[in-house]
Amino acid sequence: MLMTNGKMKVTKWNEDYVEGIDHEGTAFIRPTFRDEREDAYFQLDQTVWYAKDFLTEREHPVQSMLDISTGHVCEETIHFLQAQAYLLNPDFIVYEKGESGFFFPVTPEDRTDLPEDLQRLLSYANNRNCTWCMLESDGQIVSDLPFEEWG
Repeated sequence: MLMTNGKMKVTKWNEDYVEGIDHEGTAFIRPTFRDEREDAYFQLDQTVWYAKDFLTEREHPVQSMLDISTGHVCEETIHFLQAQAYLLNPDFIVYEKGESGFFFPVTPEDRTDLPEDLQRLLSYANNRNCTWCMLESDGQIVSDLPFEEWG
């Protein structure tokens, strides 16, 4: 994954560290942190850089969406997504898809503040270079992820 904010490029971002190239072309590795709102950031040359300020670079404007079954998350996670969809300033951006699903962006940073099954689903989507996830009752069942029929 390659992300940029117009000044530097980030090639890897995880819960522990970020790797990239600064505006002068110098490679860097820095530890990552979370602020009081749980937003991921790192510091370089006494400047704080937030993950949300970086954009993923792509060769073309086409984005990939993971179409996956709601059976890959538990009922409590569905309630979490429903609640987030109605908040004015949600901790996690999500849009309802009719009565049986959700759309949400796949973010590059690890989100340890989210339910574990949702973290696993985001990681799965991120590893496949998806930028969006469509979670729906008749979505695809993926053998690589835990699945449970409920409801």
